[in-house]
Amino acid sequence: MLRQLAQHVEDKCNIENDRGKVVLSGFDEVPPSRPSKPLRDLQITRVEHGKTGELRVRYTSLGRAARHYLVRKAKKGTPDPDSWPVENFPNAKDGALFENLTPGVVYTFQVGAFLVDGSFTNWSPSVDKMCT
Repeated sequence: MLRQLAQHVEDKCNIENDRGKVVLSGFDEVPPSRPSKPLRDLQITRVEHGKTGELRVRYTSLGRAARHYLVRKAKKGTPDPDSWPVENFPNAKDGALFENLTPGVVYTFQVGAFLVDGSFTNWSPSVDKMCT
């Protein structure tokens, strides 16, 4: 019951925009919740060769903040990154494997992530790699 009364006093003071009344009421002010840590920017850490016509893109992890990762790729020099094909990957641990690529062609990659709060990160800086 005491918690409910304290919550009522705090709500009333918030409505009236007078935080001093909380202290005068005999209740201690609840400190604001700690802001969440800002997420670090996504980065492609490396692009590895696999079998002929394969590249595996490795990227940083956002841990539990990320619902899933998106990696887009195109041949180097392709304009308008928003039109590049995008593939969905469940985690950062396994990276993104691209198969059936053309050997001798340079591909450009970017990674982004959908977060658990429903937002989307910015796309990472582009990384180029020639397929062998």
